[in-house]
This record gives sequence, C-alpha cells and structure tokens, in this order.
Amino acid sequence: MTDADGDKSNVTFEVWTTDSSGNAKDQVKLTDENSYGVLVSDFIPSGGTAEVTVPEGRLKQGVTYTFHTSAFDGTLYETDWSPWAKFRISPYVTFPAPQSSSTIDPVAQTEQEIFRSDPGALAVRSADGRRSCSKSNAQGQKVCIELGVGSTCRPHMPHSVIGSHNARSAALRGGPHTRTPFTRPGLSPVARDGTARTSAISSK
Repeated sequence: MTDADGDKSNVTFEVWTTDSSGNAKDQVKLTDENSYGVLVSDFIPSGGTAEVTVPEGRLKQGVTYTFHTSAFDGTLYETDWSPWAKFRISPYVTFPAPQSSSTIDPVAQTEQEIFRSDPGALAVRSADGRRSCSKSNAQGQKVCIELGVGSTCRPHMPHSVIGSHNARSAALRGGPHTRTPFTRPGLSPVARDGTARTSAISSK
C-alpha cells in the first residue's frame, strides 16, 4: 500500500463469493465486530503490506472468492475500491497420489530359526549316587532323576500294556501271575523290598 503523502494507513478488506463467470456474487461476513462484516488491518507505513487474519470457519475449502480493499490514512478514505482479486481456499490436508507400482514384494518372507534351550548333555550325580541332574539351561532350569534305596529303573509304560505283558510272562512260565511293580504318571512306584521309588522331573 502506498500513500500519496507518505502517511501511514490501514486497509479494509471485503470478500465476496463468485458466480460461474467469476464475478462477485454475495458478500462474505468476515467478522461480527462491525456491521459491515469487513476486516481492517493495523496502520502500516507507506509502501508496506497490509495483512488481516480471517477467523476460522468464515471461508470454505474448495470455494473461489474475490476481494477488494480500501485504504484510510487517518483523515481521508480512498474514493474507489481497489480492483478485484480472486483466491481459493485449498484443502487443509492433501494426500499423495496412489502409487501405480511398488518395490515391496507382498509375498516375501524372512525365515528365522528358533532353537529350544539345551539343558546340557552331561548329568551331575549326587555323592550317594541316588540323584542325577542335568546342567542348568539359560533360564536356570534342569532335569533331575532320584532313585529310592534298592530300586531299579524301568521304562514308563501304560497300565494296560504292563498288565498284558505280565499275563503273557506268567503264561509262558506256566506258573501263577507274579505282581510286577509299574509306574503310572504322578504315582510313586514300589520296589520289591517295599521301599518307595521316585522318578521325578523338577525345575529350579
């Protein structure tokens, strides 16, 4: 804005919507602080740029507007408004165009090996030889087997398998059935001498 006398001036902004031909159609009320609905800038030196801030919601996205201005130097107003100038409010958020191709393979997979912890191949036996334990793994866990006095180890088999096995053995021997100690999960077997035998797995 330039004043002929070099005085400071303020500038009034008036905004209108446009018709299909781009001409001014309806005035937009930019503020409720005055009856004219216009915004007025601060006083600025001659040759400076006048600016105003439009409150949110007064202008809509995607709409083409036109505006003109009029200056006031504290004593005199301009006799005519400035020429019209158009502007458009762009969307607040813009999204990139969709990609036609991509370098990412949607079916590509990466193999990853997972290993179980190894408790160790060497066992540690107690002084009396009744308890044997593996070395602890990375989580501090180990497997221990403890035998009762006078007991012997035998494989764990289901009850029905052991029963049929004992019957066949007795039939082959031609004598009466002989009770054979067996182990079921969760129970302690009994040795021939009557002592309890324990086979357990424990973790530290």
